[in-house]
Amino acid sequence: MPCTWSAPALEVEKLLALSKRLTLDGEITPVEAWRRVTQHPGFQFLDKANIESLKEKMLPEIMCYG
Repeated sequence: MPCTWSAPALEVEKLLALSKRLTLDGEITPVEAWRRVTQHPGFQFLDKANIESLKEKMLPEIMCYG
């Protein structure tokens, strides 16, 4: 069963600010990726199927370091 996670907007903003301090050599953090998704002009039109499709397209590019 999938789990959900929510965070107050202020906490997400703090994570985003912290992520900008990292030197990632062309990579981005999960919070930066989510920010890019939410700022896309078509974000308001995404439904669950679109999010699933986006996830499948992104999976080959994702590396988890722990």
